[in-house]
Amino acid sequence: MEPRALDYRRIVELVERGQGGTEGISAKELAGRLGLEAVPAKVEGVRSKAKRPVERGWLEGQPTGRSRRDRPPRPVRP
Repeated sequence: MEPRALDYRRIVELVERGQGGTEGISAKELAGRLGLEAVPAKVEGVRSKAKRPVERGWLEGQPTGRSRRDRPPRPVRP
């Protein structure tokens, strides 16, 4: 598995664990939880990587820029 795939997986796992509550988790919070310094260059890198799972529908992006778990699918009515 290539290193980037591991980064995306770690980001999704952090968000899915519910860290950040219902509002989601910011790129700055993600950077800290990934063990990175909360400096603009690192935070922007994490922000960029957090966009891909949102684009693929794995996570839900918020207008505030925070990421959170995708809502559970609605039950299908017969």
